[in-house]
Amino acid sequence: MLLACPISWGTGQEGDVIVLDGEEWQLLGAPLERLDSLTYHHLRDILGWESRSTGNWRGYVAYWSVSDGMLCLEKVVKYDEDLIVEKVVDGEEYLVSEKVATECDYGTVCGILEKYVRNGKVCASWLSGEMIAGKGGLVRYVHMGFNRDYEEEIVVSVAQGTASLSQVYHNRSGLGPQEDNRLDTYLKAFPTDGYGLEKGRYLFRFKYDSESCKWIAKLYQPPVLEERDALEKDFTDYLNAYNGELRDFIRGEWTSSRVFSFPIVI
Repeated sequence: MLLACPISWGTGQEGDVIVLDGEEWQLLGAPLERLDSLTYHHLRDILGWESRSTGNWRGYVAYWSVSDGMLCLEKVVKYDEDLIVEKVVDGEEYLVSEKVATECDYGTVCGILEKYVRNGKVCASWLSGEMIAGKGGLVRYVHMGFNRDYEEEIVVSVAQGTASLSQVYHNRSGLGPQEDNRLDTYLKAFPTDGYGLEKGRYLFRFKYDSESCKWIAKLYQPPVLEERDALEKDFTDYLNAYNGELRDFIRGEWTSSRVFSFPIVI
């Protein structure tokens, strides 16, 4: 079970950080958001967390480690209001806005989360489920919450704070930069003659059907078109004849969750 946070984030979010063998990994989750509501809001009010960016509605980044088999909180860094500072560039003075991050007092955090403190550290014993930790370049990205994958990933499994780590997975995208350009050229070459289409922009959306193991094309624009059925069928057949690999290899499995849109201008 992947951990889901109670807040619905409609844009891509900065994750927490987990330090493993001295390396920082992006933790695609926010364990503190899973605290009970009263404790969480008390923590938020005392530490002054406020959203300063659409990319981090929480207003903080927590740093974690796995210590003595437990997921432990190392520190919390909060974002303060942007400060106007003076900078000199090529002899010219400029006033610029800078984001300021400050570390929260760990003693205060421990005081609020006293019942979770063990050997001087906050251990996430309120938490059970799985989270993904990643590093390297992005392989897949959806502009919502933590819906993305990195070149290297580890599954962090937590059972009432007790943490275990999977092997390191090496992910890859079926559509790398060169393959993306090749597919783009291929789709633009789709023959539109014979449909009686008027000049304009035709927007298709492609989705992989796991039952038929085929890609399906749907025409989204224009909304009304007599040739829609024939155009969708022929474009579906055309796309499935493409000999490139469109699936992603994520955590040891081929996945076809990718949905993409493509416009053709006639």
